[in-house]
Amino acid sequence: MAKRKLSILVFVVCLLLVVSMLCGCNVNLGESNDNDDNDSVCAYKLTVQDPNGYLIENLEDRYEAGEEITVKTNMSHDEDLIVYLDGLSLGSETLIYEKGEYHREFYFKMPSHDAVLSLALSNEFTKDEILLNETTQREIITAFVDLHSKDFYPVAEDEVSLRCFGVFDGVYVLFVDVESWGYTTAIEEDTVAGVRFIYSCGQKMTVYSDGAFYSIAEAYENGILSYDNMLTAQQTYKAAHEFLYTEDI
Repeated sequence: MAKRKLSILVFVVCLLLVVSMLCGCNVNLGESNDNDDNDSVCAYKLTVQDPNGYLIENLEDRYEAGEEITVKTNMSHDEDLIVYLDGLSLGSETLIYEKGEYHREFYFKMPSHDAVLSLALSNEFTKDEILLNETTQREIITAFVDLHSKDFYPVAEDEVSLRCFGVFDGVYVLFVDVESWGYTTAIEEDTVAGVRFIYSCGQKMTVYSDGAFYSIAEAYENGILSYDNMLTAQQTYKAAHEFLYTEDI
């Protein structure tokens, strides 16, 4: 009987550890607190979109729900810097003087779900897209023009523009708009690993990385775009195109 009880206890402990790994929670196996109704604290993923390097102190990949987080940014620009959490501005910054220089600080509490933090100057970020710096735009447009240089009707640089919805360490999820190209008006959809991208026409987003272009499915299958990357890009895109996701509301 004692061996049976020990086996059951070992099984329960193993089960708790497996659940903890799957849901990203830190399970307290010590003594319980009668005044605490929740014996576990969950840590959630924080994805940071900072393509222009405004952060002066890196953030962690995961934080516990309710944990107070400080975002420290530089003062190298006169324009207003805006920090968004899941598309909502964190509001005005606090100026801090430290070690002989000023920096900006923004504050928020980690929500009880995976979140996206985006940083941009007021003239760089809109509800519809993440605007890339001039150097990156030029690189992507030049690569796209070179890719289509042997087309029957080659693409010219001045007719190409970009709409970006995800930036991940040199990987960009975006639309490449070409003025002279036409697209069907039917609603199209990409679903990759359960992540849905719904489009209002035949034009679909592409992924740019290291001089090459891929479909979202190709980028995912080749390990260029992770599942979390796809989910983050979809959340950013979906926030600006809610009318396409009415069935999910």
